[in-house]
Amino acid sequence: MAVVSAPDGRQIAALPTGKGADGAAYDERRGIALVPAGRDGTVTLIRLGRIPRVIGHVATAASARTIALDPSTGRAYLPSATLAPAVGNERPKPVPGSFRMIVLAP
Repeated sequence: MAVVSAPDGRQIAALPTGKGADGAAYDERRGIALVPAGRDGTVTLIRLGRIPRVIGHVATAASARTIALDPSTGRAYLPSATLAPAVGNERPKPVPGSFRMIVLAP
């Protein structure tokens, strides 16, 4: 993941995340970016500051690649479902009735 300077677009850091990173959320209160990786089933935690750095990984689920953050509580919400094997070139489809919401709390 590239960390860039908002004012000038200059790259500040290139940090490793899990495979299938598809979004990010920023917890301004704690100065941490959360980057979900749907293929690996992890969320990478990145401390942002003068020198950004990875501070941890949290296990989630293989399909959890979308994230929403409640700034008042710091809780992150990741929708997920069990995925059936892909057929041909199609994306894997969710198994009916397997939807769940993963909640990460600070």
